Amino acid sequence: MVLFITSKWNKYFSSYRPQVARLQKSIRRSQHFLASRFQALSPEIEAAKKEGIRFSLCLACGYEAAKVRKLRHMLFERHCLVCGWKSNFLEVSCPDCGKPVIVESDEGGEYRRCERDVDFHDLLEMLGPAEDPKEDSLTALCSACEHCQPTAIPFGDCEYLCLNCLTLHDKAGQCGWCGELITGDTSDTWFSGCFHCPGPDMKD
Repeated sequence: MVLFITSKWNKYFSSYRPQVARLQKSIRRSQHFLASRFQALSPEIEAAKKEGIRFSLCLACGYEAAKVRKLRHMLFERHCLVCGWKSNFLEVSCPDCGKPVIVESDEGGEYRRCERDVDFHDLLEMLGPAEDPKEDSLTALCSACEHCQPTAIPFGDCEYLCLNCLTLHDKAGQCGWCGELITGDTSDTWFSGCFHCPGPDMKD
C-alpha cells in the first residue's frame, strides 16, 4: 500500500509526504524488530517443535512462529510468539475430496482451501445443529463480529462457536428486549437492548 502511495498514487498523496515518510520509517523499524525477535526466538521454537508442539505461519507477521493449541474438537488457536497476534481456525474435511481443510475466519464467511470453497453454508451443514422449523432456532447472533444473520452454533457442552469469525463464546441467551438469541451476557438487555436491536426509545 505504501509503495502505491509513493509511486502510482503519488500525485494524490503528495501533500502527505511527511506522514508517509514517518509511516515508512515505522514499518522498517517494525520489520527489523520482528526479524530480530524471530531470530532470538528461533532456538526456543525449534526446541518446542522437537517436543511435538505444532507451529504454523503467522498470517500477521509472516514468520513460522504461531504456536498452535487445540481448543475444542476441530477448533484450534494460533498465538504468534513474535508479534503476539492470535486467531482461531477450524480443521474440517473437504466436502468433495475428504482431505483436511484449514478454515480461517474471514469477513463474509467464505474460505478458499483445497480444490474448492468451503463457505459458511458448508460449515453450517457439517457442524450446525439439526433445526426443527417448528421450534426456535438454536443458531445465535454473534456479539463479537455482530453479523446481521445468526452465525453462532452450539459447540461442545454449553459453548457457542461463530462460524463467521470463529470466536468461541461461553454462553448464549435471549435478548430481553427483542427476544433474539445472542451470544454473551444478556443480563442487562431487558433495559438496554442488544447490538441487533435499538432497545427502548429513550427519547420519551
